Amino acid sequence: MTHVNNVQSFEKLLGICTGYGGTYNPGKQNLRVENLSNLLMQAREKLLQVSVTKSNHEQAQNDREIAFEEMRQLTSRILAELKSSGALPQTVADATVVARKIRGYVKRQKPDVAKDEKAAVGEAVTHKRFNADFGNSTAYFEKLLQTLGNEPMYQPAKPELQMDTLQATLANLRSVNAAVVTAYAAWSNARRERTSFLYLGPESLHATAMAVKQQVKATFGHTSEATALVRKIRFTKLSKR
Repeated sequence: MTHVNNVQSFEKLLGICTGYGGTYNPGKQNLRVENLSNLLMQAREKLLQVSVTKSNHEQAQNDREIAFEEMRQLTSRILAELKSSGALPQTVADATVVARKIRGYVKRQKPDVAKDEKAAVGEAVTHKRFNADFGNSTAYFEKLLQTLGNEPMYQPAKPELQMDTLQATLANLRSVNAAVVTAYAAWSNARRERTSFLYLGPESLHATAMAVKQQVKATFGHTSEATALVRKIRFTKLSKR
């Protein structure tokens, strides 16, 4: 909340300068009340843009999570349909490997065989592992569709399992992936613009605030009430990290 606090502090500083009317009348144009008001308005817009783009990015991530979860559930149905179709065992085996990768499962031996009877007799134990690499998941799903497309026995009656629908699902996965990338880029740009506007350069909000404090001291004197008021207003500098 540092950025928000700095903008709120700038608003307080502007209020003090405005309250003194024509008595506060600096020679530098950018330190005058009307320009400070414009700077405050722009700062609020920068903060709002960061908030909006962040929300858009979060929504895009949520949409992607939903799309991929639905795809994982659909994969189980696809595999069941393939197994019931009379397809070659080799084809089913290939599809099973891909489906396992899509759903985030891996097969491995459990290290402590004494704790698991299946492992004790040498049976592979299936463990779940969440696959957060959406790009790989999309590629795996595409590979699954290629396997299905080469299997003439795969002829599902359900529309959602048919190849045209599955191709549309693949296209949607690519779309939601791209939407997240685009939303993140917009959020990143908004943060960069906010940081630049608030902290970087002699015309930034922070630099202007420091100059206004000095101008108030020059106008009203070191021991004046106005100087005491602006001295209490705190601004946080941009972190070097």
